[in-house]
Amino acid sequence: MELQEVLVWLLQGGGAGVVTYWLMENLPFLVSFTSESKRYASLVLTAALSIGAFLIAVALRYEAQPETLKAWLEAVFRVVAMALNLSLVIHGYKQLKKPKGTPHPVQE
Repeated sequence: MELQEVLVWLLQGGGAGVVTYWLMENLPFLVSFTSESKRYASLVLTAALSIGAFLIAVALRYEAQPETLKAWLEAVFRVVAMALNLSLVIHGYKQLKKPKGTPHPVQE
């Protein structure tokens, strides 16, 4: 897998949500957060990962550079909205796969 493929996965394939979900379950300082804090931390991490991937993709010319401030704002909004929506789908899928009665990992 090449860098461009990783960036496309992070931006368009739900990768930012998958990485965030993994971090939330495996990094000790994130695991220790309360459920409410985890919710907000996961949103911030997903947005930050997707924006970071977008900026790298633009810098490496894998993505076209927006020409105006409006175009930049629209591009960043698109990237963040897609990443957040895909992360919610991934979260729902993982939770629905669990047998009934299995506690939610972020419940206290």
